[in-house]
Amino acid sequence: MPSVLFVCTGNQCRSPLAAAFFRKFLERDKSLIDWMVTSAGTWTRDGLSVSPFCMDLARAHGVDLSGHHTRSITSLPIKRFNVIVVMEQGQKEALVTEFQEVRNKIFLLSTLAGRLPYDIKDPISQDAETASEIIRDMRECIEFAFARICMAALDGKDN
Repeated sequence: MPSVLFVCTGNQCRSPLAAAFFRKFLERDKSLIDWMVTSAGTWTRDGLSVSPFCMDLARAHGVDLSGHHTRSITSLPIKRFNVIVVMEQGQKEALVTEFQEVRNKIFLLSTLAGRLPYDIKDPISQDAETASEIIRDMRECIEFAFARICMAALDGKDN
């Protein structure tokens, strides 16, 4: 089964939103079934709820995160994922250092989208308008990166 893990810092906004957007794109393509898509944080603990601010942002962008609870990257069997997509270069560097066995599976979202490398900022620390712009940009990156993520996941599903 192809698998994709989206990673941010707290797993309270960016990575769960990215996973939700990716799932929506998967649902559009009926040939892509039985995928595992989830998210985690590099600096969080398991079981925290999404903030009301992020919940509102998600709803405004057509996504429901009401059932999401945070998950630490260390609580997942990271070797099982075919593709690991991070929001920031620092997250990529940290994961490559900590999980060297999967370093070839870790990608920065903006790079996958065919853009020059840049960090997707955390919307939680922004005003509502800026946060919404960040989420629109992230959704666009997911859309542009969708085919690359799928190809990488499908190529690595038997590894």
